[in-house]
Amino acid sequence: MDTKSKSASEVLTNMLISYPIHFFANYFMLPIYAPDIVAAQNDFLALTIPNLWLGVWFSIISFIRQFVLRRYFEKLSENTNIGGILKKIIKHI
Repeated sequence: MDTKSKSASEVLTNMLISYPIHFFANYFMLPIYAPDIVAAQNDFLALTIPNLWLGVWFSIISFIRQFVLRRYFEKLSENTNIGGILKKIIKHI
């Protein structure tokens, strides 16, 4: 059974690590799809394909991130707070 503080810690941790993950994902993925996006200009159908692929990649990244965090938090004790969790994460990195 999760406590409210553990759930809140999980959500905050997820938010804190999602930004850098998606920042670097943008850095590597957007150059791949940028030529298609620029070439499509105002053609909605041509613009849809690269946008769908970007959405697929970001969904996969989000699934993996959330799955790993969820499994990590399941292993933690009930009374672990956000400070203790962040220390453990930083220690593992």
